[in-house]
Amino acid sequence: AIRFSGLSVNNVREISVRQAPFGMGTFEVMVVPEDRRYSDTTIAEVTNRIQRVAPVGVRWWVKAPVLRAMDISATIVVNNTVRGFEQISDQVSVGVRRYLNSLMPGEVLVYNKLIQAMMEVSSAIQDVQITRYAPNGVETVRRNFQPAQDEIIIPGRLEISTA
Repeated sequence: AIRFSGLSVNNVREISVRQAPFGMGTFEVMVVPEDRRYSDTTIAEVTNRIQRVAPVGVRWWVKAPVLRAMDISATIVVNNTVRGFEQISDQVSVGVRRYLNSLMPGEVLVYNKLIQAMMEVSSAIQDVQITRYAPNGVETVRRNFQPAQDEIIIPGRLEISTA
């Protein structure tokens, strides 16, 4: 009932309920809004809806996930017979944003899926070379990235160039 009452609010993408985070008789609700610009309003409305259905004598909290920006720079190698390099690099940027925005809190960013999101844009793309891979602004080894359970990966600075 708690999850469904939260999901009935506009601009809510997902609700996750964590049982007993601080011992028996507690629960925590994480609200993932569709649009981060309205997250404070959304969380306030979800809190009001949950207040109507929450059991008496139980302590609970509503919170938003911690945002972790992923900075990515990449060079795409394109078949030299293709025109419109600018369009392809813009489309690759959209593909990366789409993949990163599809991730939920605590969900692993799979490095191969990131590459696949870039390669699927056009059959003219022959190779992708990631030159910067920085979760939360810190350069790291190019591999799968596991955020904490209450963190969500969002697109940070994306730079896509062509070669």
